[in-house]
Amino acid sequence: MKTKSIIMLAASAAFLTLLSCKPEAPDTGKEPDQPAGQGYIPGTLVAEDNRTEVTLREGTGETKTLGFRYVTDKELAEARTVTLAVDEASTLPEGNYTMPESLTVEAGSDSSDMLELTFKAEGLEAGQYTLVLREVLKEEDDVKASEPLEFNVTVRTPQEATYGFLPDYVTVCYVNTNDYQPLLADATILQLMKRRADPINYYPFNIVNLRTIVLKDNDGRAELVLGRDMEHVLANRAKYIVPMQDKGRKICLTLEGGGTGLGFCNLTDGQIDDFVAQVKKVIYDNDLDGVNFFDKGAAYDKAEENGLPAMNTTSYPKLIQKMRAALPGKLVTLADYEEPTAYFHDTEATGGIKVGKYIDYAWSGYMEREQPLQILDPWGLVDPNDPKVKEAETLVLENLGLEGCFSLKPYERKPIAGLTPDRYSNFAFPYNSNEWLFKNEEELLYTLFTFAYCGWWRSNVLVFGDIMSNHQNEYEGTWNTVVQMYYEYVLPSRLFGTGEYSYNIVENREDYSEDETLFTFYGWFSKDWE
Repeated sequence: MKTKSIIMLAASAAFLTLLSCKPEAPDTGKEPDQPAGQGYIPGTLVAEDNRTEVTLREGTGETKTLGFRYVTDKELAEARTVTLAVDEASTLPEGNYTMPESLTVEAGSDSSDMLELTFKAEGLEAGQYTLVLREVLKEEDDVKASEPLEFNVTVRTPQEATYGFLPDYVTVCYVNTNDYQPLLADATILQLMKRRADPINYYPFNIVNLRTIVLKDNDGRAELVLGRDMEHVLANRAKYIVPMQDKGRKICLTLEGGGTGLGFCNLTDGQIDDFVAQVKKVIYDNDLDGVNFFDKGAAYDKAEENGLPAMNTTSYPKLIQKMRAALPGKLVTLADYEEPTAYFHDTEATGGIKVGKYIDYAWSGYMEREQPLQILDPWGLVDPNDPKVKEAETLVLENLGLEGCFSLKPYERKPIAGLTPDRYSNFAFPYNSNEWLFKNEEELLYTLFTFAYCGWWRSNVLVFGDIMSNHQNEYEGTWNTVVQMYYEYVLPSRLFGTGEYSYNIVENREDYSEDETLFTFYGWFSKDWE
């Protein structure tokens, strides 16, 4: 028994010895969230929507902000904080940007929050600059740093304004980018012609609404559809938009319906939030100045057959209210047109929303070509018995030789709640063929003049429909005739009995002297892309 016990004790000792001599487990590296070893999960600095190009204007205090974040290949088990630094390859001066010092990817996530990188133009000369961000690793981190993120900054000399805008007036026009370059709005000069004096030149349009952009139903989503033409314009904004902004113009996007049965008047709250977010992104990504709501073309009669809600009276006001909140400091304007806006006077119908509080300007949306000029009278200012009507008739006869007869029948509308007459244009001037203008000249001129002369027009907002260039067809010469007639007979001119001044329209060749090909007689500033 003793021998057996000794043998068992020896075996136990040997076993313990073997345990003590067991080789250590191989190093598998740090935990997956740690920056070393086999389990390290790589990450990358990524610009929002891959936007790394920045354009600033020399000699201004302009700033631009882009987003970026840090993305890992998969979710992290523990939070990772990444320290950031500017690479020595950067050429942008330190005082011309602000950036966060670090960012964090939280546990259970594969991305940090989107952070902001702000670029500043102040003190920069025209030229090209770069800002390169990189991840900073500790000495003990045995991993490869992520690829640097490079931003390219262009500082350009702004195009100086040769002229100013007509004082005391806000002049609005539309440009359809399906046909024309936005620069068409910059192609004309308004001249104030004074007797025995040199003309005074002005830019005729200071708010330019670009179309066509639409809202369409996409499997239940209210989708903002730019279309190929607008996408081209925005992708080349330095050519088509920035020169006009340099001169002080406000460039806005017109939002319309896309013919699917879904429009501004039958959106759910969720669709409104989504659509506003889409619009906001386009506006800020492209440094635009606002939006113009023009609810036409939605085809609400298709709503039921396409399984969409019927029109209601609260959706559109909610959309405008939320768009205003999303675009602080930007323009929000409205075309008053047919049923979609007809109830904006009734705050009970709009859910208590006074739409006029959330828009800068509104105007008549009746500007279809070949249709009679529509004059809206929401505040009931037109009075056929006003003695000034007779005075206007006499002035028209004496100055133009036209037999005036009062036949003005304003289109019935109600005032938009919260909007005052000075922010509302009662009519928008359509671009029509010369044939139409000649046939309707007498009535047209008399109507415009009478409305203004009698003081029924309380606004300083002048609105033109889709402007056009010269074409070798029925519209030849309309580009200047229409604009000239509008200014001539609505603004104070020779018809007011002074005989001191009138208005003229000429080509804006001075701002485009380097490219005279733009001013070919037919089709100038037609779109130059496919």
